[in-house]
Amino acid sequence: MTRFFAFLTLLALAQSGLYASERKYTKDVAKLAAAPTPAPGGILMVGSSIFRKWTTAANDLSPLPLTNRGFGGSKTDDQLFFFDKIVPSSQASLVMWYCGSNDLNASRTPDDILKNTKEWIVKTQAALPRVTILIVSVIRSPQKREKGVLAELDATNKALIELVKSTPGVLFADVNPALETADGEPVMECYVSDKLHLTPEGYRRMTSVLKPILTEIWKPSTAISSASNAEKLSDKQEVTPRSIKGSEPFVFRKIGDVELRLHVVKPKGWSKDDHRPCLVSYFGGGWATGTPEKSIGWATWAAEQGMVGIAPDYRTRKRFDTTPEDCIADGRAAMRWIAEHSVELGIDATKLVAVGASAGGHVAGWTAIPRAGPGKDDPALSMLPAALVLINPVSDTKLGGYGGPARFGNKPERALAASVPDQMSKKMPPTIIFHATADKIVPYANSTALRDKLIAAGNRCELVTFEGLGHSYYSSSFGASGKEAFAKTKTDTAAFLVSLGLIQKPD
Repeated sequence: MTRFFAFLTLLALAQSGLYASERKYTKDVAKLAAAPTPAPGGILMVGSSIFRKWTTAANDLSPLPLTNRGFGGSKTDDQLFFFDKIVPSSQASLVMWYCGSNDLNASRTPDDILKNTKEWIVKTQAALPRVTILIVSVIRSPQKREKGVLAELDATNKALIELVKSTPGVLFADVNPALETADGEPVMECYVSDKLHLTPEGYRRMTSVLKPILTEIWKPSTAISSASNAEKLSDKQEVTPRSIKGSEPFVFRKIGDVELRLHVVKPKGWSKDDHRPCLVSYFGGGWATGTPEKSIGWATWAAEQGMVGIAPDYRTRKRFDTTPEDCIADGRAAMRWIAEHSVELGIDATKLVAVGASAGGHVAGWTAIPRAGPGKDDPALSMLPAALVLINPVSDTKLGGYGGPARFGNKPERALAASVPDQMSKKMPPTIIFHATADKIVPYANSTALRDKLIAAGNRCELVTFEGLGHSYYSSSFGASGKEAFAKTKTDTAAFLVSLGLIQKPD
């Protein structure tokens, strides 16, 4: 009788998947648990073999602090069974989840996957109270098509999207557009012979979608493992500056109760009767973070060259819950206001220079496009800049560019409508671009393509390349090389503006 009850117990466990999980993955999970504990506040990858086989993830997603604990060909119930050995000890502030593909292969339903995913989210948020969770879409691989479960897969992804919408602290990233043609067919070079797992090209495309999102949402804060201790951790909130030392603020746009300011730095000897050139500097931050305090340095530099320097604000997602299109509209509104107030500012409206770094370069690029912008309340521009200075700029926002459709609500048409090389006029201002070859956030190839297209259309464009450096190549994180690159950026920018007759040659 005792043996009979033991048999029934084992049978029940096997049917629930738990016994099978323990038998199959215990050794794999034990190895993961025995690895050195990562530093608190990093990013944890949790999931099945799509993550487990991503052996280059740490390098691909560098410099983000990544720990990969994907295991086996795990299903969602396997993740629940081994949860305590995988998630809590990571002390992660961001957890990225990929699971559900093997559930479909095992004839589990979308409801089964959703139920287990919900339970996993609840457990994760309890173990790491301040965590952000990124759910990655189940991949629409050729194998799933051959097995005839594509409809169930699509239903799973749809259910996950609805779950994310109703669950605070949880986001969704759809990698499928990066792995498919425009017709929704799989790009076969992304898959190995089993038609399920990914080749280096597949992971490269995954990286192009996930890295910008992770960079935007990860906060280098320490995750706290208990609710009481979580109260001791406070996120640093960006504050919209009403004024910046050494500059004069002006309100250039009002949207409801929001007042947007630009900050004007005047050169020595400035007079209202002047007709000086003007440099307008836009900060970066992936349309999500940043304030004019990041771009005021270029405005100050411009004043040292005898120009009027201006650092406008624009609405970012974390301060105002806005979209990239809103950033574009605000940046163009600033340029429009400057031109309309040129007499008051003592500037020559035909000698405006737009400067921007990263997403600020994207905003700057849009100030040179006369057509109406892709967002609301963004009419055509009548006054365009005389020159563009673009620093590791976002330009192409389609698939293969910065973020792709995932940054635009998974809508390729929005990503296309915001893409500078796709929307710019044939005639564009003289442009100088600075970009580093090892940039893993904004592809260097995007800048070479932009240069080539501008030149092919008869425009002047120069591309200054920094070999081996990454995004924000001029930052202190690159040491002496970054310092030298920043000095060259300023020197080459000055020479470029001198060649256009916008400033005098420095002494």
